[in-house]
Amino acid sequence: MRASDCGVVIVAAGMGARMGGAAPKQFRPLAGRPLVLWSASFFDHAASVREIVIVAPPGLTALMTSVCVRQGLSRLRGIVAGGARRQDSVQAGVAALSENCRLVAVHDAARPFPPVNFEEGISLARESGAAVFGHAVTDTLKTSSDGRVTGTMPRAGVWAVQTPQIFRREVLVKALKHCRCEGIEVTDDAAAVEAAGGTVCLVHGSRWNLKLTFAEDWPVAEALAHLLERPTPRPEASQP
Repeated sequence: MRASDCGVVIVAAGMGARMGGAAPKQFRPLAGRPLVLWSASFFDHAASVREIVIVAPPGLTALMTSVCVRQGLSRLRGIVAGGARRQDSVQAGVAALSENCRLVAVHDAARPFPPVNFEEGISLARESGAAVFGHAVTDTLKTSSDGRVTGTMPRAGVWAVQTPQIFRREVLVKALKHCRCEGIEVTDDAAAVEAAGGTVCLVHGSRWNLKLTFAEDWPVAEALAHLLERPTPRPEASQP
């Protein structure tokens, strides 16, 4: 059996302005548990995961630490402060992982239900260097300008990409460095690898792996939380 060698970076550094509310959404209770803990608990039980680093908003690392320690995440390595951009937050999270993590999975805390075939992504990333979860687009795609349709895009071969996105560590580090040096800003880590000339493979994910962005997303997630069987945090607490 292969040793656990994947470090998970959970990006929870945003302020969730589009969601609204008094506190950032990653701290908001979803079916009784803070949103960030849904994905963290999933990875805490994954066979390939060695350790977890959570990237919190600057100034809220102590609150994040308190939330996570109370829930007993046994593989939590630490909490670090995020940067100005998402890629800066990811870079900070990767730097906080131990050298034993040869693979890195980056996941958005706003996605509480990671795909159950996570280990499939691990295997593909180990083999190819980079693997991302997603699903083929089924909606008709339009381009627009000033509120008017300007064209219809062919959807064949178009995927909606999710997280986790999994990489051999050296592939991700090289890609993030390339984007920093070239002044390239990306919205996901796969785009950073692409910009650096790398190849990214696709893994069929789950349509339940929704991203909570707007207020109307929350009741959908609440319903799913009660339908899906998900692991609970381990009883033993580990100081980050």
